[in-house]
Amino acid sequence: MRKRDKELHEIRLEYSESFDDYIKKREDDKKYGVDIRGTVKLVPQKPFHYAWRYETAPRDDWSPFRKTGIGWKLKPTIILAVIFFGIPLIAYPLSYLAAGYPEFAGIAFWNDFWLYLFFTFLTIFLTKLIGYSLTKFDSFLRPYGEERIKIMNLFTNKLEFLKFSVRSFEKIYSAWWIYFGFFGFIAKLIFDVILLSNLPFYLNMLFAPLPEWTTIFNFMRNLGIDLIIFQMITFFGALIYGLFQLGSLGRDPKSLSINQYKNMLISIVENVIDAFTYHENPVTQTKRAPEKEIKFVGKTYFEFQRANREIGEFLFKIALTIILFLILFQVSISVLLSLNSIQSPLTLFYFNTFTILSIILIFVSVVIFIFPQLYIHRILKEFKNELIDVYYTLASRLEYLYYASMINQDLLKDKAEWDSRRAILKDISRLESNIETVRAFGTWSYDFPNKIKRSIFVILSPLISLSIPLIRIIFGLSIV
Repeated sequence: MRKRDKELHEIRLEYSESFDDYIKKREDDKKYGVDIRGTVKLVPQKPFHYAWRYETAPRDDWSPFRKTGIGWKLKPTIILAVIFFGIPLIAYPLSYLAAGYPEFAGIAFWNDFWLYLFFTFLTIFLTKLIGYSLTKFDSFLRPYGEERIKIMNLFTNKLEFLKFSVRSFEKIYSAWWIYFGFFGFIAKLIFDVILLSNLPFYLNMLFAPLPEWTTIFNFMRNLGIDLIIFQMITFFGALIYGLFQLGSLGRDPKSLSINQYKNMLISIVENVIDAFTYHENPVTQTKRAPEKEIKFVGKTYFEFQRANREIGEFLFKIALTIILFLILFQVSISVLLSLNSIQSPLTLFYFNTFTILSIILIFVSVVIFIFPQLYIHRILKEFKNELIDVYYTLASRLEYLYYASMINQDLLKDKAEWDSRRAILKDISRLESNIETVRAFGTWSYDFPNKIKRSIFVILSPLISLSIPLIRIIFGLSIV
């Protein structure tokens, strides 16, 4: 565990301390410093990060680059795509016309049209998906997020939620994802520059001689592709890590509200057992331990799952959206190939490369859907088993009382809770009903088994994707 993770993990509200008391204490001692605005930090944070406070105004903690909307809002991003892909699409046909080769103008346009159209749609898809994901993370985890209450209900108090949200955003918006995207961008850019300097290679790709300066259009197109590579690597790195971070809230069971509910039920059963011990062991009556304090706190399973289900739905929508887009891409390519609409070797190369990449990404999408839920699944499974044990413990005591009263009918006289053996049977029946209800509890963050069809589709979708290239090969439509 890293130093900051360990420090965050050890921060807890003291017994009977409220969150407001904790804020006042941090305001007084400034233990974790202040941000650039002078606002006191409530928990340890990275330098130069704004203090995580519930009174923060919406978007007041956004970076200047985030506010431009580039990469996650459609309008500024699509303008860049039109510049990088639209200009070359029009420039090459015009260049052939100007050079006296009008017969190649139409061919050049349609050869590149499908490639530019695909990259434009890919830019739109990634931008919308990134925008949805970032907005959802903001809504769930920002101090001012519209849906933060839903996720906050998963935790025992506001401090635990604040700790989780702070660390989550530090990891989701980590500079590492930008570094990875930048390295991918630079690697592709170096390759493009090498090709740009190889003028004979460029001229051989043309249908007819064009001025050497037209290579700038080829470089512009490749630069647009490089930016998409940067966008994809950075986004998928941050998204996958962010989704796993959402699922990792189960790493610390003590911070979850459902754990309090379980402890409350256990304390109730312990008090009932103490009561049995008091009545059934007259010798130890004077030594009976005082009743344990019962705190009516925590969230029931259904309250907890109502909030947890929001995470499951988010995971499902992300995975399903990626899978449907990639399958649609492969179907579209198959149709274009069957109509002989793609003639450009460069277009075929990019489509062939993305076909392989799309199959990999579909399997990644399945991982995105299932694996982030494993921590919570484990917690809910343990909760379910422990809750059944609690009910069984109480039921066994009642069964003992029921059978013992068959031998000694006076045993119920000092049990004000039960005036007859029939009353005991009703309580036992209720506990058995509770046990069956708990057995039916789902332990995943999505509605299983109500959405089993969705789950099966997500799991089997890679097979659908794999089948499309096979169909192409069978019918002689493979990309070459």
